[in-house]
Amino acid sequence: MKSRFLVLTLKLALLASLVLPMGCGGSGSEAVRVIIRSLLQNSDLGGLQPVHLVVKGEQPGPSNRLLPGESREATSFGDGRQPVLLHVARAVRNGVELDSANLEILGPFENDEEVRVLFTWDGANLVGSFR
Repeated sequence: MKSRFLVLTLKLALLASLVLPMGCGGSGSEAVRVIIRSLLQNSDLGGLQPVHLVVKGEQPGPSNRLLPGESREATSFGDGRQPVLLHVARAVRNGVELDSANLEILGPFENDEEVRVLFTWDGANLVGSFR
């Protein structure tokens, strides 16, 4: 009887160690939203053509078309349960991607934590930085 009880206890302990880390009541299962505020600016002051500056999830369109000297803000969201968030911006003209820039945002993150980033187009390169 004692050996059956011991085997059952060990099986339950093994089952609990497999199930709890997967999110059944463990504290790591809550959603953590990261708010990413991007300032996108066209600093190509010698250029005459506009460029679309878009972040992940956006498509080129009238709302993100920037003339030289113009800027705009964009808000996106990331999953803060990830240890690293990759935030990507692209510069597009006439349907052709001219350049892209990646920023790695390192966690850990608090829920609704706000991260501010800057993407600047200089006419040849798109550069990302934190602000």
